[in-house]
Amino acid sequence: MVQKIPKHHKQLKHNLPFKDFFLQLLTRLSSCDLAETDKFLNKCMEDTAKIFNVDRVYVIFLSQDRTKWSIVCHWHKNGIDFPMENRQELDLGLYKWSEDVLMSGKPIIIDTQKDWPPEASFEASVSAQLGVKSQLIVPIQGRKNIISGWIGMESFSHYKHWDETTLERVKMVGEIVVNAYERKNAEMKTHELRNALAHVSRLRVLNELAAAMAHELNQPLTAILVYTNVVQKLLESGTTCIDKIRSSLSDIISEANMAGEIIHHIREPLKKSTGEVGPIDLKLLILEVLHLIKNDADRIGAFIDLKIGDNLPRVIGDKIQLEQVVINLLMNAIDAVQEKDPSNRRIEIDLKNPGDGSVIVQVTDSGPGIIEKNLEKIFELFFSTKNKGLGMGLAICRSILEEHGGRIWGERMSEGGARFVFSLPSMKAT
Repeated sequence: MVQKIPKHHKQLKHNLPFKDFFLQLLTRLSSCDLAETDKFLNKCMEDTAKIFNVDRVYVIFLSQDRTKWSIVCHWHKNGIDFPMENRQELDLGLYKWSEDVLMSGKPIIIDTQKDWPPEASFEASVSAQLGVKSQLIVPIQGRKNIISGWIGMESFSHYKHWDETTLERVKMVGEIVVNAYERKNAEMKTHELRNALAHVSRLRVLNELAAAMAHELNQPLTAILVYTNVVQKLLESGTTCIDKIRSSLSDIISEANMAGEIIHHIREPLKKSTGEVGPIDLKLLILEVLHLIKNDADRIGAFIDLKIGDNLPRVIGDKIQLEQVVINLLMNAIDAVQEKDPSNRRIEIDLKNPGDGSVIVQVTDSGPGIIEKNLEKIFELFFSTKNKGLGMGLAICRSILEEHGGRIWGERMSEGGARFVFSLPSMKAT
């Protein structure tokens, strides 16, 4: 006795190949990275042709401005030509009837050549010349439910009837392909944008770094020029005071060495590389910096008061980098007090031992001060309250101090002016 197989069992058996195929597509899509997308799409087209028993499959994608279309991927059997290459763009309007139908969200179903309507005479002619017997083109919705393109399949060897089930399945495959392609485009755009931003950032940092170097080198180079003029005048005067000449030449050498050290070390905080690290006496370091900026302070008549606390421990660090911190803070203070009357251009430096395993340095000026909302922003790269400020000095200071295990903050003085404080762990604490 032959048992009759229920109709729904036959349907289930018919559905199983497509379900397996579709699950494989989903699995590949979830594990597919950007570099493998094209390979995934080509394999998808080949498997789609086999599962639907057709001779040619392709996916078309619309440009963002919806004025052009291009083949994203395709597959065809040997002996069947394909007139276009992947990514080749064509203007909309070549196949006007087909494009209008598909853009409206409707599929094009051609079981035989007789199914072409009169208004699609151009498409019918091209299809007949190519030898297409049956074809199906299904529009695909992408993001925001907008038609992103369409998937097409053609049979050259036999006629096919495209039923509703086939229509839905083709649409499902098309949506997977469009999803993969859109994801690839999004990742590529993100990658390109990231590279562009990184390139702009590098250019900007280099530009700002060059300007910062010019700013920092201005003082030692100016000092070298002054001392050179002094030596020249001494020599022209015929003086026999060798000690004065020797002193000026010594100052020139010192300033030239400082310029060289600035060039070598100014990029260190940005690179986060380590320089020559050792014990540092902050009192001596600050005294050396005061000698370096003396001309700048004298030029505007600024009075600098240095207060040194008792029992100051040493700190561990890169001497040139920490000098850079103090120079930046003092030059900022000089710029700030310049806005005040000459009689009120005061800068105070306090060096303290709070007894908690750290050393604190305070630089207080009598300038206009800092508004409350800018107290945090002033340490951000490229943020400046000066009209022609670079916005790098305080960011560099913070970077250097954090590398040394310290920190820096700003305070708004009630009586006017600003105070910048930084702390470093003492040598005993480290």
